[in-house]
Amino acid sequence: STRLSHNVAIPPAYSADMSEPICVIAIAPFGLQWEPEEANVRLVFSSDQPKDDHKIHLNTLADIARIASEDSIIQELLRSETSQSFMEKLQKARTLLSD
Repeated sequence: STRLSHNVAIPPAYSADMSEPICVIAIAPFGLQWEPEEANVRLVFSSDQPKDDHKIHLNTLADIARIASEDSIIQELLRSETSQSFMEKLQKARTLLSD
């Protein structure tokens, strides 16, 4: 697994049966002990990709890494009370960081 910051982790996932990538996001309000560093992770991005599409995987990781590098954005995402609010904040962060 990959831990990008003190609060964010991305477990790797590939599937030969997938035609489109998906990203599942979990918020752990009180944190998870994340191996092997035993870090206290509060936000997990599980980016599941088609096995042979490395370009999509690298682009997804780059997007997540940009977001994870901004502690203020992570803290704002963690304060989301609904999935809709989280997605709106995530889209706003992606737009701001892509400029």
